[in-house]
Amino acid sequence: TVTFTISGPGGGTLTAAVDTGGTAAVTTSTLAAGSHSVTAVYSGDANFTTSTDTDTQAVNRAATSTTVTSAPDPSVFGQEFTVTARVAAVPPGAGTPTGTVTFTIEGV
Repeated sequence: TVTFTISGPGGGTLTAAVDTGGTAAVTTSTLAAGSHSVTAVYSGDANFTTSTDTDTQAVNRAATSTTVTSAPDPSVFGQEFTVTARVAAVPPGAGTPTGTVTFTIEGV
C-alpha cells in the first residue's frame, strides 16, 4: 500500500493499494486554497523495500460570480427597496463563498 499524507487545511492521510502497473492513487477535493505538501510512503512487501517521495500541490482560489437584484423595481420616491447579491462558485470550483459584499448605490 501507499499512504499519502497531505499538509494544511483539508489535508489528512489517505491510503491506496498499488495496482498491477505499480500505481497507487487517491482523489480529494477538500484542500483549502494554498500550497500543500503531499508525501507518499510505500509500505514495501516481501520483495521490495519501503520508499518515500514528496510533491507539492497548488490549489488556486475558485472564481466567483455575483448577481445583484433589487425589489421592488421600479420603486417610487420615498419607498424602501431591497438590494440582494448572490455570490456563487464558478465550476469547477465548488462550495459556498463567505465574506462580505460591498454595495455602492450611485446618485446618492
